[in-house]
Amino acid sequence: MPLGNDEAYREAERKIEAALRLVPDVFSLGGMGLTELPESLCELTQLEVLHVSHNRLTALPETLGKLTHLQVLHLSDNQLTSLPESLGKLTQLQKLDLCHNQLTSLPESLGELTRLQELYLSNNQLTSLPESLGKLTRLDRLTISSNQLTSLPESLGKLTRLDGLAISSNQLTSLPESLCELTQLEVLHLSDNQLTSLPESLRKLTRLQELYLDGNPALGLPEEVLDPAWLDSTRANPPAKPLAILDYYFRMRGQLTELLARLRAAEAQARLLRTQIKSLKRL
Repeated sequence: MPLGNDEAYREAERKIEAALRLVPDVFSLGGMGLTELPESLCELTQLEVLHVSHNRLTALPETLGKLTHLQVLHLSDNQLTSLPESLGKLTQLQKLDLCHNQLTSLPESLGELTRLQELYLSNNQLTSLPESLGKLTRLDRLTISSNQLTSLPESLGKLTRLDGLAISSNQLTSLPESLCELTQLEVLHLSDNQLTSLPESLRKLTRLQELYLDGNPALGLPEEVLDPAWLDSTRANPPAKPLAILDYYFRMRGQLTELLARLRAAEAQARLLRTQIKSLKRL
């Protein structure tokens, strides 16, 4: 059970004071109900793993940037609305978990975390991503589901090591062409957006094993195609990987385009016929 804020803060200071004597490389202030972090935390400069999840933090101190040996930083389940620019000084970070906060934006300095391999940003209030995200070329896992994103930066295509990308439950209406550069992708979550079309270049993602597109009604894909069981490899005569979904979609779109062209031609002929009939009536 979380302590009262003053008591929690004092308890955190005591834990930090004890840690300064023991010089640990792993340290936790998780689940204490803290609304702010003690400044003395920045004195634990030897830390490699820091857990500060499940508190009530709304901001982080700029001094966090002094923990330059950090490799893993857990900040999930707080109330953070922004991040300090000093975050970019944590250049040894390999894993950063910021899920379940209230972030509306990310600092450009995020791009300085060039050793990052896992970045978790789901369940925030992000409306955009910085172009500097493309500098995180060692990322292999990125989750940004359940935000307010309406578009993705073209620089996303530079994250060529990604094998897992989750962008479900946003407000995306389209995808950047650069997404096709993520040729190592095996899992792609795009469910519950507002996608109206898919770029044909997605067919280049030949390593895809899982593709989720449900909750995008404007794509016009039938439910049986969106059902994960449709891609169950244990079924008799299963389709070849999620690329079967893309093949189905582009084939369907091609047929629809052809049908619309015929309808437009028919409408043009009907207008011409009506004009000719009117001319005949005047004779």
